[in-house]
Amino acid sequence: MNYKKMVKEDPLTLTILPTHKCTASCKNCCFGCNPKVSHIMPYEEMVYHIDEAVKHFSTLSVLVISGGECFLLGEDLDRIIHYATKKGLSTRVVTNGYWAISYESAFERIHSLVSNGLKEFNLSTGDDHQKYIKLENIINATKAAIDAGLPTVYIAVESHVHADFTADTLKSNPQISEYIETGHVSILPGSWIKFKNHTDDSNLSECNCRYTSDQAEDGCNSLFKNIAINPYSELLACCGLTVEYNEFLKLGNLRRYSMQDLYNAQFEYAYKLWLYVLGPKHIYDSVMKFRKLKPQEFVHTCAYCIEAIKDSDNIDAIKKILPSELPNILYQLETQNLIK
Repeated sequence: MNYKKMVKEDPLTLTILPTHKCTASCKNCCFGCNPKVSHIMPYEEMVYHIDEAVKHFSTLSVLVISGGECFLLGEDLDRIIHYATKKGLSTRVVTNGYWAISYESAFERIHSLVSNGLKEFNLSTGDDHQKYIKLENIINATKAAIDAGLPTVYIAVESHVHADFTADTLKSNPQISEYIETGHVSILPGSWIKFKNHTDDSNLSECNCRYTSDQAEDGCNSLFKNIAINPYSELLACCGLTVEYNEFLKLGNLRRYSMQDLYNAQFEYAYKLWLYVLGPKHIYDSVMKFRKLKPQEFVHTCAYCIEAIKDSDNIDAIKKILPSELPNILYQLETQNLIK
């Protein structure tokens, strides 16, 4: 059964991750990005995905270019920002700031992007990032972005219980704090999940980031709202931290199948509705209860998502539980629709 008519969601954001190549090699990178990766999505392929997305999903309003490190695209980053702007999309980039070695060079680089239509600028930093990109780069990029005319710079800081470099580190820095006070800088906690082995999707260790229990209890707020595409033109169900380790969240390759067909096919699976309305923690706890196992405690919803399907025993349990859960899932969905 296709449940699409029951879900009152339409995609609002198109996210393209054109590469997993990065100038940093953070040990806990959710996508395992590093300098050794060679593949970068060609400009023409990005254009094709934008055209398809805009054609099939009139509700899209934002294009996010992330990675990996999207500034490794060089001039193609400027070109794709310009193209998306012409197609009526607001644009955002997410970067580690490696290129901002001086204020002057940073201003020149960002000014070019703003001239091509860039509307939002996000930086990522924290303990792992600081091993590869200095705080000075973050300060240079922040000042340059504001001077280039961007209203707010968003800085995501790796958030976990053992962090030395925290949001408070930035807030106490006089070169950043003055912009926070004027509203030109917003500091965001960047969730950081610790992986035992980046190449083994079954080996997610305990999450050591700080995530509120209320958020972990919620339904997934990413499903159905995003058109997310990885460097290999695979359509993803979300931009979650464990999506590259979860084959269930990979919808299919856009080189072979229609974007619209792949997106709509999601609604044929009651399991995705379960994730959407009750969330990964509910599923994980249900599986543990069914298997008579003691559940572990995680503080990030993406950790529950991957743990729920981490082995064949869990998947078998889900198949047995789901039919009895379906009436409640549909009830919860209908209740949400009434509220909306």
